[in-house]
Amino acid sequence: MTEREALFRAVCEFPDDDTPRLVYADWLQEHGDEARAEFVRVQVEADRGTRVGRFRGPYDPHAHALLEVHESEWRSGLNDSPGFGWGAFRRGFVDTVFIHQRPGTLPFEYWQLALEITPIQDLLMSGSVPCEQFLAWPCLKHLRMLEFYAPGWSDDDWLRFADSPCVDGMGLWVSVDYPSDIVLKRLESRFSVEWFAS
Repeated sequence: MTEREALFRAVCEFPDDDTPRLVYADWLQEHGDEARAEFVRVQVEADRGTRVGRFRGPYDPHAHALLEVHESEWRSGLNDSPGFGWGAFRRGFVDTVFIHQRPGTLPFEYWQLALEITPIQDLLMSGSVPCEQFLAWPCLKHLRMLEFYAPGWSDDDWLRFADSPCVDGMGLWVSVDYPSDIVLKRLESRFSVEWFAS
């Protein structure tokens, strides 16, 4: 693993901490990427003290100007598979991904790899996702918000999901196909969330 990769992994492992982002920005500047380093620093500074729910980070005109020039370059490493969509930059990095399973989408086994290329904190997804594999994703522990639809999950799957410690502390929107009373009660007792039964 290169020094840059190690610094970036720290950003992904500690997404709520500004320090790894600022250390990464220092590395970028030292290695000739002054614009990206400045962008990370400006967005981190603008965001401090303004984090409220899923809508974090104020508009900053200087960051916006940098993004107008460099956005396509900075997004070039993101997965462009059908079914993947990426949100805005926050604190220097894209932190939201939308995954909608459809023909041509990467198989589920590759989704976690796709999520390791940026420090994801908001995940909106729908598709045939095996419960046990989904709950084993390391990125879940870093999420602030999960909007989730898993057609075909059984009551046992939803109960495992509801009881999993990996979804503690996040905002959660869940869509459940024909939920049983047991599933509804467990979700309601487990989460202070909005959920939708389809």
